[in-house]
Amino acid sequence: MLTLMIACGNKTPSAQPIVDASNPYKPLIKIRVTATQAQQAQKAGWETMSGLFVINNGKVATTPIGCQYTFTNDTLYFNPRQPLGANMQFAVLHIIGGDTLKIEYATPATPKDIS
Repeated sequence: MLTLMIACGNKTPSAQPIVDASNPYKPLIKIRVTATQAQQAQKAGWETMSGLFVINNGKVATTPIGCQYTFTNDTLYFNPRQPLGANMQFAVLHIIGGDTLKIEYATPATPKDIS
């Protein structure tokens, strides 16, 4: 299940996070960023701009899941350092200025090879 929820304001499609769930337990998240956003985030840390969070009882956790971040050209890539559990809900949050984009993501209920 992948649900796109735009939390605030008008956003350009290029800023929308994309979740590649080829491996549903270690999804790859891709976000296009501007040069200015990249400069700011590289100084402060990518996790200050984007992150993956557990959703528990409808509430998004305040601490993100540990992810590995890479930046190439105009795209930020990140994925969890450890495999996610089966039948869990997550939120990808991406902060642009004072606005936050949110995409919800769920892992399959029946675990396959989690790696």
